[in-house]
Amino acid sequence: MFNFLSSLFSSDPEKKEKRRIEKEERARLRAQKKHNQRIASKQVLSDEWHPVNFPYQATIFNIQRANKGYGSTCQISARYIENAQYKDMIYLVNPKVKSFSFSNYHDIKPEDVADAPAFKDVWANIEQYFSGKNVITYYADAHLKALQATLKKNHIPEPEMHFIDLYDYFCERHDSWESLSLDSVAEKLDLESYPSAKHPKATLDTITEILEVMYEKRPGILRKLLDIKAK
Repeated sequence: MFNFLSSLFSSDPEKKEKRRIEKEERARLRAQKKHNQRIASKQVLSDEWHPVNFPYQATIFNIQRANKGYGSTCQISARYIENAQYKDMIYLVNPKVKSFSFSNYHDIKPEDVADAPAFKDVWANIEQYFSGKNVITYYADAHLKALQATLKKNHIPEPEMHFIDLYDYFCERHDSWESLSLDSVAEKLDLESYPSAKHPKATLDTITEILEVMYEKRPGILRKLLDIKAK
């Protein structure tokens, strides 16, 4: 027994070094697993089709930026709707900038995008859902402006698209509301969804639900926005 305990607590330098290396490797693997889970929570790279109560084509999109620069896109989220179904595409983007002053807002940090693709590579996957499509966002001064600036920064031509800013719609018809922020509109309409900069699917859900409400209660206005002629 004494020999066993002696060997167990041996001060043999080689054994101590081996235990140290094994401990560091376990810690590294835990950290890597946690990092991978964090990255996975911020992306949807392959989605299935889901039913939605909206019969028209639409691409909803939302952008997060690393900083106040409009070309610093670090995440782009898109939901493509067609034939009363939708699928999501959410990508982290390496903006290749040093400042991440907006991290506290959306919780995307430099290490999250260190291995992310450049915007031009992401755009190659999603351009088909913008070009020639009905493209919808809420508050174009943030999201459309960021898309345009990021396209220009990457020397990519801006696609032809039918763009709709739902913020403009609410400004025109509900200017008496105290606030027209997306979260305030969600509360005013008593939506089930609620937007979140840290959870892009929640923002996509909120805009989708607004479209569903418009389809149910304001179908004529919706068709006009989408430039769809009544049959």
